[in-house]
Amino acid sequence: MSEIGKIPDNILQSLQAPAGSEQKTDNDLSKDAFMTLMLAQLKNQNPMEPMTNGEFLTQIAQFNSANGISDLQESFAAFAGSMQSQQALQAATMVGREVVVPSERLHLDGGNGVTAHLEIPAASERVSVEIATPQGNVLRRLDLGSQPPGMTSFTWDGLDDRGNPVNPGTFVVSASSSNQGESTAVRMMVTATVESVMLGRNGGATVLNLQNVGPTPLTQVIEVR
Repeated sequence: MSEIGKIPDNILQSLQAPAGSEQKTDNDLSKDAFMTLMLAQLKNQNPMEPMTNGEFLTQIAQFNSANGISDLQESFAAFAGSMQSQQALQAATMVGREVVVPSERLHLDGGNGVTAHLEIPAASERVSVEIATPQGNVLRRLDLGSQPPGMTSFTWDGLDDRGNPVNPGTFVVSASSSNQGESTAVRMMVTATVESVMLGRNGGATVLNLQNVGPTPLTQVIEVR
């Protein structure tokens, strides 16, 4: 016969290794096991020192809280997996298409020049663009004049400030907005072709491999063309 206030060993053994189920760790406790344990505790408690209502409710509250957090984590994991799958399918359809992404790398193939974009945060009295080599040597300065806020584009004809053709390659482009003598840097963007897609794993972001730009997270795409 078991001692008063002590849960019988056969009940504890059945909870630790339920028949027909996988082995549980020391910290695992299912809903059924918890209720069996609670009933056994009530049945075998010392009648001279019964468990108070507060203790009983506290145990139930702790179990419900832990179980609720576990369910929330499982639901969030399923939702994240679904979103990642949808994002992967969306990214796969973008191969071969052109996208606009933030970048200061401007690639010149020659011929008709190259177009870039910039985002002006506020109305500007003057917008200036500089195109330089990767080493920092400025080849061309462009004056775009006054510009309203929002997206705007410009085309570099591939000539330097002296009117000489520049050899094809990748260059660094920057822009600034001037108002009442104060200059503010402007975010640059370029158009690039999606060559392939790297799907994110273990919660990682989906990455696009862009021609002449390199790996770029899908979340940085501003426009798809």
